[in-house]
Amino acid sequence: MHNNNTPSLYNSLQDSPFKDLTIYMSNSIQVGPNMALTNLLSGVSSAVNGKFEVVGKNGWTEPLNNYFILLGDSGERKSAIVKIAKAPHNDWVFKKNKQFKKALQKTKRENKRIKAKIRALERKAEKAEEPECDLIYGEIEVLENKIQILKEIRIFFGDITAPALIRVLSLYDGRICHFEPEAGLLDILCKKSCNISLFCNAYDGESCSIDRVKEEPLNIPRPSISLSITVQPGLGMKFLKNKRLHDIGLLGRCLYVWSSPMAGHRLTDTPPIPEESLQWYNNKITSLLDIPDQYDEFGNVKPRKLELSYEASICLNPYKESVEKALQPGGALSFSKSWGSKLIGKVLRLAGLLHCIKHEDPSLSAIDRETMMQAISLGEGFIVHAQKVYYYASQGKKIEAGKKILNWANSQLYMNNFTAKEAYDNADL
Repeated sequence: MHNNNTPSLYNSLQDSPFKDLTIYMSNSIQVGPNMALTNLLSGVSSAVNGKFEVVGKNGWTEPLNNYFILLGDSGERKSAIVKIAKAPHNDWVFKKNKQFKKALQKTKRENKRIKAKIRALERKAEKAEEPECDLIYGEIEVLENKIQILKEIRIFFGDITAPALIRVLSLYDGRICHFEPEAGLLDILCKKSCNISLFCNAYDGESCSIDRVKEEPLNIPRPSISLSITVQPGLGMKFLKNKRLHDIGLLGRCLYVWSSPMAGHRLTDTPPIPEESLQWYNNKITSLLDIPDQYDEFGNVKPRKLELSYEASICLNPYKESVEKALQPGGALSFSKSWGSKLIGKVLRLAGLLHCIKHEDPSLSAIDRETMMQAISLGEGFIVHAQKVYYYASQGKKIEAGKKILNWANSQLYMNNFTAKEAYDNADL
């Protein structure tokens, strides 16, 4: 089902401008190709968050938001790669908010006048008697309906404390993207006070209700959170060892990538990323962001459906069977049945992202066989990365101890054997 080597994920892709940009970024910035590819996929996922969902079969759909967790050592230029991946989104937001600035200011002034009238009427109502009081409250209700909700456009949110998360979800149709080269969110998720169910529901697109102190509960019909977090391995292991996160199922919803360290082996004189390649990415992200949101009759965001072609479905069916067998004891996915059971859903999400990269208007065509083959190949690559991450989470201390003993033993030029006590005393265990 897969090979034992940690694969370069970009080898799963057909030749395309997207694959070219992955290679250019990796060579120019001197980061691992897996880090470059995953950040670019995160960029696409952020652009289409809440806009599309892949139809696996009747009654089963997969939205295109993803939870990417990248593990990379300190000094691996994580911030530089994230900055490039997010640049088109930030430019788009800046231009849109500049266009809306005058309208936003006008709306704020009008809302301020309406709220002042409401406060005056409320004071008047306190002194009035029926039926005059009822008439005043009728006027207040009319004025409240005239208050317009116009807000600045935002895609990314850095402040992920619980109150801020709830506030942002309520303002932006239940959709947020957290795309950072730091592990702040993972620390919060590991705390017992964090509402993990919200993140599980937001991955699945399932409605949820959030209780708030001194306020009405916040009902979110279809939350959608897109995550891309790059962390140092030690913090990643803390996240993966959290039993609560495992039991609730959050760990099984993530796609993990272990980026090979390059510090100490990087080239210093590298070519820049070709301007035409960056422009292609900018145009692609901009075109996806420009696709207008679709709403249902209740005013809730309604994703457009991406169907599988007949050929893509035929391609996926035998893979479903192989994945199911791999969940058996000793199988390739037996390291985590939670993660493995969600693999087909992850593959469908990857197919949806690749489809959006490939087409100008993704909703006009079905996902084809070639795209599904690439998504399955990517899924196979992610299996190997997940195996490594889960293995290190359970055996990491033993592996590190073994490395220390080996390094110490190799430093002893004339030593043919040693005792366990000598190793413990001298290998800095």
